[in-house]
Amino acid sequence: MMDAVASEPVGPDSPRTGFKDRYTGLCVFGIFEIIGGAIAALLIPATMVFMLSPKIPRPAGAEASRLAIASMCALYAVAAVTLIVFGIGAMRAYRWAWALNLILAWFAVIVSLALGIPTLGYVLATAKSSGAGVAAAFVFVLVVSVPSLFLLFYREKDVELTCKHRDPVERWTDRRPLPVLAATLLAVWSACTSALSLTWTSIPSERHLLTGWPGTALLLTLVAANTYGAVAMFRVHISGWWVAMAAEAAQAVRTFLQVATGGGTATTTSAGVAQTGQAWEPISGWLMAVMFTGANVAFLLWVRRYFRRLGTPPPRTPSNMPLQQSGSPP
Repeated sequence: MMDAVASEPVGPDSPRTGFKDRYTGLCVFGIFEIIGGAIAALLIPATMVFMLSPKIPRPAGAEASRLAIASMCALYAVAAVTLIVFGIGAMRAYRWAWALNLILAWFAVIVSLALGIPTLGYVLATAKSSGAGVAAAFVFVLVVSVPSLFLLFYREKDVELTCKHRDPVERWTDRRPLPVLAATLLAVWSACTSALSLTWTSIPSERHLLTGWPGTALLLTLVAANTYGAVAMFRVHISGWWVAMAAEAAQAVRTFLQVATGGGTATTTSAGVAQTGQAWEPISGWLMAVMFTGANVAFLLWVRRYFRRLGTPPPRTPSNMPLQQSGSPP
């Protein structure tokens, strides 16, 4: 009974029965998102001070060009705007806010695991005291648990029905299945990260793979491919899926080459014994690359079922199915 109710939009005159109102939870999670957005906004001036102030000591190789600093600040700005807008949308129980927050929670959980597991292994391998290992484990659990709480909350049918009841107007997120929206946003994110990578080619520590015009051409091609893939996949065209898959394959090869040329093999001390941290560093890079690539490819393969060929009608979803007239046969 609940599944049937959750699959259809709830109109403004529908009786509020069959689900538990979760508006209070939406407000709580929305407030946390706004706080996270404010923290991301504060990181912009903090980053500029850290990277530009000559009085702050920095480790070797931490120098960055002004363009790279601008790209980092732009990334923080996008995160700040996204979290604040999503938080306000959640507090107002908009349909689009529920859909996009659910997708964002999935992305955050996957990214936190892909980044957290190799990083935790690296810290445990290089920690000189048990306290550092315990602190790293605590941070890992915290980083993974926060997006997991968001995911568990937004996956509830009561949350979906609460937003559909309080926001009965059809939104653009209702016109496509959530996996299609997720694939579209993933392609948009890949295009943005490829564009930001163009700014990092001026950093000396990053000049070890496809420098000059070949590297720039590859990144521009990835930007164009992912942009086309995002637009075509939102229109549910199979061509967008193929282009996104090809771009993912090219990005995977680039990432693996980056790790291979940047990490290298384990170096040794003057006594000829490999250092534990240096031996683990390339392993953690490989593990991170494999986890990201595997997750992206697996998701694209799974979402393949939602796409169609050019000229065929779009898939029938609850948001675009015609409503039956009263008294008409099913």
